[in-house]
Amino acid sequence: MLEQLADLNPDFSLIAISHGPEPLLLLILALIVDPILGPLLTRLTPVPHPDRVITVIAQSLERCLNRESRSAATRLIRGL
Repeated sequence: MLEQLADLNPDFSLIAISHGPEPLLLLILALIVDPILGPLLTRLTPVPHPDRVITVIAQSLERCLNRESRSAATRLIRGL
């Protein structure tokens, strides 16, 4: 039995593994489906994009640290 297993030579060539869907067909399908489902899926995700998180943090810090009621010197020190 071990001799039979030792004689097995799996074929991992491109021809052997390319019996699935046509790659061009998959690409075309992805290009059609992505614009349709992409925005919908991004709205359904509970975690916002990191870009959005950083923007919200920067805007809130800007409001807190650079208030109009502060003097020019204080705002300069705080990073105007």
